[in-house]
Formats: sequence, C-alpha cells, structure tokens
Amino acid sequence: MDGITFSTNRTDLHPKEVIRLYSALGWGVESDYDEAKIANAILNTSFIVSARDGNNKVVAIARVLSDDVLHTHIAEIGVHPLYRRQGIGTTIMEQIKQRYLHTSIYFDSFKRNEEFFTGIGYKKRDMAVFSMNFSK
Repeated sequence: MDGITFSTNRTDLHPKEVIRLYSALGWGVESDYDEAKIANAILNTSFIVSARDGNNKVVAIARVLSDDVLHTHIAEIGVHPLYRRQGIGTTIMEQIKQRYLHTSIYFDSFKRNEEFFTGIGYKKRDMAVFSMNFSK
C-alpha cells in the first residue's frame, strides 16, 4: 500500500472523481451518472472512506448508511482493479468496523467477492435480495 492515503472526510471527494472510479469498476460509464446526484449522495452518506494513490487519484471508496444505534449498511465498496490485492479494501473495511462495531453491519456482495468478505471475518447469510433500479 505504498503511497496510499485514506480519508473519512467527505469534503475530500469531488463527484467527478467518484464517477470516474465507478466507471473503472465497471458500474456503468461516466455519462450514466449525474454529477449533482453523486454530490448529494456523498453529502447524505453517514460515513465515507476513500483511498488515494501517490498521484492523488481516488482508487477506492466505501459509503455507509447507519442509524448509529442498531443498523449499519455498507451501500458500496469498490477498489479500482489496478489497486486490488494490496490491502486497501481490508483497510477500508477495518475503518468501517472500528466506527460501527456497536451496530450490526450489513451489505450485499457479488458472488465473486464473497471470499474477500468471509476472509476478513464477515459471515454470509442466505436471504432474499430485492432491488429496483432508478434511472437518472
């Protein structure tokens, strides 16, 4: 993780940086996103962790929604493909755990990522997952 810095300060993030990362993660293309909506999402996130490389490029992000009493949900976590397997995701999840260990922490994961989460101590639960996709 040489040169990687972490921040929990939402004002460190610009929506364009987040959109570029989402695109690099394969979560659509940049034109799929509305910059104002991403800015609002950042503002309304309970806790955010980002990581930057030595060139100040955002290479990872996690957004958390929580009531800070009983329930915490990791809305998303993503590490740029070129920066995976360097401990960045583990460090981000540790920061989330430290902040919200007093609550139950929930999140959804793609099957290909299950091994990562079980490897850092999370337990898989079988449950129905429902979703609705909203466009811009």
